[in-house]
Amino acid sequence: MDTSLTSSVAGQHHDVTPILDILICPNCRSQSLEIVNSDQMRCQNCNFQYQIVDGIPVLFKDGHPHSNVEYLIKINTDDISVYQGEDFYVQKGHAAHLVAEIDAKPDELVLDLGCGHGHVSKWIAQTSSAQVVSCDILLPVLIQVENPLVICSSADNLVFGDNTFDRIVFTDVLEHILPDMQDMVVSEIFRVLKPGGILYVDYPGSKLPYYSGYLALNVLIAILRLFGKKVKYYSISREPEAHVNLSYPHLVNRVFASHGFSGKLIPHTTKFFSIPEPYRSIARLSNIFPLNYLFSQQLIGKLRKPELRSSGLG
Repeated sequence: MDTSLTSSVAGQHHDVTPILDILICPNCRSQSLEIVNSDQMRCQNCNFQYQIVDGIPVLFKDGHPHSNVEYLIKINTDDISVYQGEDFYVQKGHAAHLVAEIDAKPDELVLDLGCGHGHVSKWIAQTSSAQVVSCDILLPVLIQVENPLVICSSADNLVFGDNTFDRIVFTDVLEHILPDMQDMVVSEIFRVLKPGGILYVDYPGSKLPYYSGYLALNVLIAILRLFGKKVKYYSISREPEAHVNLSYPHLVNRVFASHGFSGKLIPHTTKFFSIPEPYRSIARLSNIFPLNYLFSQQLIGKLRKPELRSSGLG
């Protein structure tokens, strides 16, 4: 797979028409949505009408986000200012690592759930030619997303039909989901993923490895500096307010398993941004069990929805 990445491409017009047949009404759950005009969409079954903004359908139950989602919109909007930009991920190699792990195929339909600025959507489309649908609750951010297929809706009430997507990408999103929404979100992801489909999760996990891991990196940096290497110490930033759902590996895996997924998320640090390339192999020792449970904050893995079993009748 070609994993070469560019930091920007020409802007693209948002147009939901190519995926209209996979959308369902967030109110009555029927596959009866139609585009009335450039600013409006209507359900032919329940007659509820929804806005289209800059080619992006805004599909919330009853036409607006419920209180939990409104709260998430507020705290995540406040968090936008600390976003470091996609160039940072491209230059440090994490973008190439992501698309290689996601491994989307050209004929697949991929959902980038909680897409944010849409940089992961773009990288997948650039490197695989897969058809990518970007979905998030932050409309002002979605308007800037370069991917043409964009939906504004909530992950706990996904507006896609059952068994729709070959692959779902869920990167740096679970920590933004309120704990009392988590089960519904995972259930919805399972519903819209095809049997045999892959869910790729990249999640920052609990706070303990966040602090102990960066402490370990700074110890390594201190040793390198003793030998005259010009390496900056890694400053531990404040945990964003939008990170409302941090948890431990065994608890997170238990949630996905309880909804039918197979596979596990493993603590694995990929973001050695402060370490020069020749020394990253040393830092990666923290990914070895049991050190990864203490020093690797990021939980990464591919989960699978089981294939449908034949009844054996007939």
